[in-house]
Amino acid sequence: MAIPLNCLILLKKRLTNRYNPAADLTPIYIRALDLARASVEVVAFSTGYGLSVSLEKIILPDGTSSLIVARFDDLAALCSAYTLSSGFDDIHRLVLADHEVRMALHDLIEANSIPHASTVNCARHGALPPCNCPT
Repeated sequence: MAIPLNCLILLKKRLTNRYNPAADLTPIYIRALDLARASVEVVAFSTGYGLSVSLEKIILPDGTSSLIVARFDDLAALCSAYTLSSGFDDIHRLVLADHEVRMALHDLIEANSIPHASTVNCARHGALPPCNCPT
């Protein structure tokens, strides 16, 4: 069951006499999502509910609002195995039938949709070089 909750998160960021959506929206979105998820996850843990957060719109500095849509044309261009009109049914059946393929696809989409998920998800499937972190 989904329980919609309307919430407004106000983030103040100093934009010294400029506002550049290409440079400013991503870090603002990441921070807002991090704060919202942390707050909801505190409630989820204490109540035992499986809750998640989805940010739907942003109010821009001029007061207008805009829908948030995660779309990555570079990723879409890499999909050469099928299109929605050609080969989709075969790939769909493959994904439904194979748990490992289903999870790999999920991790790929999550890595491109949720901030901070790419490092873990890509490393899990060997898409990143080994970490040279001190042990």
